[in-house]
Amino acid sequence: PLQLVLLTFGLVIYAVQTVALFGMMSVTWPSIFTSTSGSLQFAVLDLSRSTLTCLTGWGDTERFMMFAMVFPVLALWVLLAWAISHYFPIKRWPSWVLTYTFNTIGVFCQAGF
Repeated sequence: PLQLVLLTFGLVIYAVQTVALFGMMSVTWPSIFTSTSGSLQFAVLDLSRSTLTCLTGWGDTERFMMFAMVFPVLALWVLLAWAISHYFPIKRWPSWVLTYTFNTIGVFCQAGF
């Protein structure tokens, strides 16, 4: 049952992100779709719209480099978590399966791009 709930949650998030992305396209949509997709923009995880520039004072080059490095660093972090769980197992938690780890990295890349 837990896997079914998590799978359903993932599919709902994917559908919400898809509707939000369609709303960002430069196509004339009906007003009900425009208002719906506009309220779902938070799910796109568009980091360029964040207020990070105000907090850090970064220019365009630094901000681009940071955004371009987020996903490779995240992928390396997930692989490091797999390696730690594989080579230093804890009896309470099973070690990560490598194929599931790559699947998780793929989901992050799909959600980010």
